[in-house]
Amino acid sequence: MSCHDQRRRIEMSNKGMAVIGAVVVLIVGGAIGWTIGANTGGDHMMDGDPVAMMDGVSETHHGMMAMGQKEFLAMMVAHHQMAVDMAEAEIAAGKDAKVRALARRVITAQQGEIAQMRSWYRALYGEDVPEYDADDHGMAAMMGMAGMTAEAVSGAANPAQAFLRMMIPHHAGAIMMADMVLNGTPNADVKKLAETIIADQSAEIAEMQEMRTAS
Repeated sequence: MSCHDQRRRIEMSNKGMAVIGAVVVLIVGGAIGWTIGANTGGDHMMDGDPVAMMDGVSETHHGMMAMGQKEFLAMMVAHHQMAVDMAEAEIAAGKDAKVRALARRVITAQQGEIAQMRSWYRALYGEDVPEYDADDHGMAAMMGMAGMTAEAVSGAANPAQAFLRMMIPHHAGAIMMADMVLNGTPNADVKKLAETIIADQSAEIAEMQEMRTAS
């Protein structure tokens, strides 16, 4: 990695991730405990309703702080890639047809949005989005996503349930990031994407909670 790339990685860690980590922890922090079971190959996670953590999200963070669109694009690319990795692991290891279908939809939607965001970032800032290292656990922790990995899904006793339990707070984190950029001054494209993320991932959270209840 060049010195320039290292500098960009450091800047992303110190700015975007610090902002996200300070806010996402409000709803995701409690989820880390119940993801530990997936990391140890089990599916006996702590009781708790991740969707219930969403009840006061808007009141908790709306207007609290804004995120610049440059940081938003860089961080959302990394965040989306984590979701794609977990979805691919679920498809490979999971047995529930409905959850696998959802995972395929997540991959299709988020890969498309990743391509969009990379293109916008290059056009706006004259450089590529800094690459996120999936093995950099410190970076994942700063994003409030520690433990939410493809390995945690594939190594669980019930990959489908592990995927649902982790993807609900993961989606909640994306919604918070989208709301944060809307609190700033994004351009029209980024604004529309943020609104789409909020609408689509809120609907998927409800769908995933129904799947958890039904199983």
